[in-house]
Amino acid sequence: MFMSGELLDQIDCLRREISQQNTVNEFLKLSLNAATVQGLLEGALTLFLSLSFLGSEKSGAAFLVNEPQPELIMVAHHNMTEAAASWCARLPVGHCLCGRAAVTGKIHFASSMDDRHEIRREGMEPHGHYHVPILVDGKVAGLFMLCLQQQEIQESQNPDSIKLLETVATIVAGGLKRLTVEEKIRFGEAMERMVIENTPCGIVVVGQDGIIRTFNSMAERLFGP
Repeated sequence: MFMSGELLDQIDCLRREISQQNTVNEFLKLSLNAATVQGLLEGALTLFLSLSFLGSEKSGAAFLVNEPQPELIMVAHHNMTEAAASWCARLPVGHCLCGRAAVTGKIHFASSMDDRHEIRREGMEPHGHYHVPILVDGKVAGLFMLCLQQQEIQESQNPDSIKLLETVATIVAGGLKRLTVEEKIRFGEAMERMVIENTPCGIVVVGQDGIIRTFNSMAERLFGP
């Protein structure tokens, strides 16, 4: 059956839209189900590197921002040599391409290793990058660095690719915020329990419904089991 060029273009466009929606769905599932920040970032890096427009190298890393410094701390990487991973393990914000992207908070595309690529070592193959910041409440909390082979750079640089990266980065940011809040709650509960247990008097917490919510070991000794 003959199909016109216009119809073929429409079919191709539909296929791309379905593929992109499937990608978004995978990131949504990860963001909702990840149990730890480490698991979220490792899973997200794997999904990022599965995107077809990034080419066949499938190399990259995930970073979190360490606030006091501030600096980027690598928490996951894929298909990087041990040497390369060690060179980029800790990056001051503003230093090299990753650090510069952390300052701007915007997706950054580099087609080559220009003067901004401050970390250089002998034997490093020419490559490009996507730098995808993770924004939580308008502040950069982390970043993904995705490598591109030189011969595949032109194909990857288009508005649809940028839009997809922005969408899934927002989804990852939502998951990171959820996990951060949950960790703070768990830490607060642990601290509360520690204070209650180490108080040298009996403590009994009773809810409005008259049911005992918690008590410490001193109260148990005073009042019995």
